[in-house]
Order: sequence, then C-alpha cells, then structure tokens
Amino acid sequence: MRTEQRLLALTLSGTGLVLVAALASWFLTHFERRVEQVPVGPSAAARANPLLAFERFLAGLGIAVESRPDHALLAAPPPPGDTLVVRAPGPLSPRQHQRLRDWIAAGGRLVTTPGTGPRHALLETFGIHPEHWTESGPPMPVRLRPTPGAPPLEVALAPERTLCVSHGDKQRCGQPLAHREIGAGRLSVLADLDILTRQRIGERDHALFGARLVAPAPGGKVWLLYAEAPPGLLARLWARAPLALVAAALTLAVWLWSLGARLGPTLAPAPPPARDRLVHLEAGARFLWRHRRARALLAASRAQVLRLWARRLPGIARTPRQQRLSRLAAASGESRARLAQALEETPRDDRALITLTHTLARLEQQARSPGGNRESTDP
Repeated sequence: MRTEQRLLALTLSGTGLVLVAALASWFLTHFERRVEQVPVGPSAAARANPLLAFERFLAGLGIAVESRPDHALLAAPPPPGDTLVVRAPGPLSPRQHQRLRDWIAAGGRLVTTPGTGPRHALLETFGIHPEHWTESGPPMPVRLRPTPGAPPLEVALAPERTLCVSHGDKQRCGQPLAHREIGAGRLSVLADLDILTRQRIGERDHALFGARLVAPAPGGKVWLLYAEAPPGLLARLWARAPLALVAAALTLAVWLWSLGARLGPTLAPAPPPARDRLVHLEAGARFLWRHRRARALLAASRAQVLRLWARRLPGIARTPRQQRLSRLAAASGESRARLAQALEETPRDDRALITLTHTLARLEQQARSPGGNRESTDP
C-alpha cells in the first residue's frame, strides 16, 4: 500500500513539474523584459516654481538657498551679503526703491532682468534699459562671463533680449549682461534670466553660470523670487488672513440672500389709522370752552342740524316746539330730553359741552345719511 502511494505521489509531482516547465518555456518564448521611460511632465512643485531645479542645484553645492513666491523681500530686504534673484521685478514705490538701493550699497547683491513689463526704476537710475527687437529666434550660444573676474562660460540666450547700457555720455546696446557696483554691493542685470528656469538649467553651462552669477558673500544666502508679478491685494489678504476673507464672503452671501428672500406674499403697506370725527369735535369743544367760545360753536352746529333736518322733514321749522321735538325724536331715534338739551340748553361745564357736541354730530350724520328715516306725511 505504501509503495502504491509513493508511486502516485511521484507521478503527480513529475506531471506538475512538466507543466510548470512547459508554461515557463512558453512565457519566455513569447514575452521579454523591456524597460521604458514614460514622461509624466514636471511635478506640481516644478510647475509652481520654475526655479526649483536651480534651487536644488545650488543646495547641492552647499549654498544656502530658499525660494519665495512673492516679492516681499524687495520691500524689506534680507541682511547685507545675501543675494536676491528676481525674475521680473514690478514697479516699486519711491520708498521701496530707496530702501532697496541702500541695501545694495550696504553689501547686498541683486540679480534681475528687465522682463517684458514696464521699466524698473532702479535699472533706469543706473542707465540700464532693455533693448527690444521685433524678430525672435531660437537661443543663440554665446560665451559670457558671469562676473567680471570669472572665466567665460557657454550659454544660450534669446537673441531678441539684449540691454542698452549707458557709460557717461555713451550708450552701448546689444549687451546680454550688465554689472553695476553700488557701494559694497552689486547689481547684475541679465537680459535672459530664463536660462535658470525649468529644463533650460540643464543645457550647456547654464547651471554653473547661474551659480557663479548669484553667489552670495561668505555666510550669505540666496533668495530666489520666482513670481512673475507681485501678488494682488486679495492674494496678500488670503495669505495673511484667510479666515477673515471667508467670514467676509459668507457675510456678503447671507446679506445678498436676505435681499431676495421672503416667507410669504408681499403685503401692501397698511393705511394710516383714521381719526374719529368725534375726537376732533371733542377736542374742538374743549378748546372753545376754555376760550369762552362755546355759544358760537353751539349756535352754528344747531343751525346746521336744523337746516339739514328741514330738508328731510319739510315744515318742521314752522311747527311748535313740542311737536318739532316729537318729529325729530321719531325720525332720529333720540329721546326728546336729549334733543331738547342739544338744541336749547346751555352747557354748565366742558363735559356737558362735549355731550351736546356728540349729540349734534349724530343728528347731523343722520340728516346727511341717504338711508335715514324720512317721514311720509306731516302729522
């Protein structure tokens, strides 16, 4: 039994090895190992900072270096002895211009380019102007000294970017590089500073040329300001106070929403409350009583009431007193005593005058009402 089991195990193992060998032979016959490089383009950091490769090259040489995405160091320069590399300096205020010039005179080193924008006031001061040509072409190789005492190196510069440098009354154009010694420092203007960016830093002698051009004083540091232009006000606020900007934006959004939001239909404005006519009569009665003019008010009101009722009850003015009061009481609904008080009696105080005024007002309103009582025949 044991012999048969061993024979079966050997058979199965041998069959498996043969299958694996056949599969391996087929795979090696139809496939081969090949290494290919797939370009993925620059990284996000390299796209944001075109001087990133140059920064890493300087760091590899043991030079202290740091990149900045803004131009804040132009307004508040670093310690003297450091080097500022500015791709495209924007316009500076007179105070910033003077502060930067004092920094260079104290030992600072500025490496910049005129760029394609407006002329830089600092370059204008030292007689350095960009020379623009209409024609353009591929970069042309030229041997150039990075500093006055350094050996020449081969670089490829754009032919349409050159400088005009003034020396006294004379001006020389077509210069790719210009130096100006200012006090203990130096101003270097390179017409084509793009040789230090991205892939161009690896061409010809660009990396070594840039390292010697921007070399700081012993113990100094290189600052690479790679922004194309100074950031705007919103960018500065976002960098310094992002929460304040978010709060302001939310407040503005809520305020705009509140302008058009409502919870129901638009209601017409309520009319101003109307004052009762009797209120005016009461006020007038009090005023006339205090100024002893009550008789005039009563006489005018009684005459008006009798005149109006004479239209509704023809012949009432010629009837006797008792009969007249009876007809008025039947037509108006007032009692004869109240009618006699309102039409004949003299009030003793202001409250009595107000009561009489109210009664006369009701009688006048009833006489003017088209739906009031009207007698059909005289009694």
